[in-house]
Amino acid sequence: MSRTRIYSGITLEALSRMRDDSNRDYAVELDASGVAGTVSKPTPFGNALMRFEHDGGRAEMTVTILKKPALLPAAVLWAGVAHALRRAGGAPPAGENE
Repeated sequence: MSRTRIYSGITLEALSRMRDDSNRDYAVELDASGVAGTVSKPTPFGNALMRFEHDGGRAEMTVTILKKPALLPAAVLWAGVAHALRRAGGAPPAGENE
């Protein structure tokens, strides 16, 4: 399974809502740009760490799994990203975990 995914159709407004929503469930640290950063999430198996970068010109967000516990399937993390996108008003790619 790929460690990087690109999500299309992600506006700055959706990114802002994702950051606000995610701060309740995850630790979000933004870079100076305000449109990139890392998200860390404690799990029963250890911490997971992901990086995100938003490209406003393309309305795309690139998400990369930097670290995950060996016992935690990457699919669980991707499902969490898809859920956060739906909550923020963005849409994950067709076929993404529901």
